[in-house]
Amino acid sequence: MVDGFLVPATAEPLITCTLNGSAESQERDIGGAWLPRRIRRGDIFVTGSKTPYEVRWRSIETLAELAELSPFHFSRVFKQTTGMTPLQFEIQERMLQARNERTE
Repeated sequence: MVDGFLVPATAEPLITCTLNGSAESQERDIGGAWLPRRIRRGDIFVTGSKTPYEVRWRSIETLAELAELSPFHFSRVFKQTTGMTPLQFEIQERMLQARNERTE
C-alpha cells in the first residue's frame, strides 16, 4: 500500500523509538542513492534535516508483519500515532507529490 513518501525539512528533531518488532526501510537524499535501514526493538533515533528526504517501504501487510502486528492492529497503531489511517496518509502523500510535480 504505502510505497514511500517525502519527509519535509524541519527545524525540530524527530524522535523515534521502536517498541516492538523490526522493520526494513530505505531512505535517500532527493535523487541520491537509497540507503537501507534495519530497525529493531529498542532502537532510538533522533533525526532532523534542513532539506527534505525520501523514505520508502513495501505494503502495509509487510510493515505489519515486520512490526509483528496484524494488519488491523498496525493500522490502528498507525492512526493513533499519525492521526490518520495508512490509506489517508498515502493519499495525502500522493497529493503532495502531484502538487510538487506540477510546480516544478
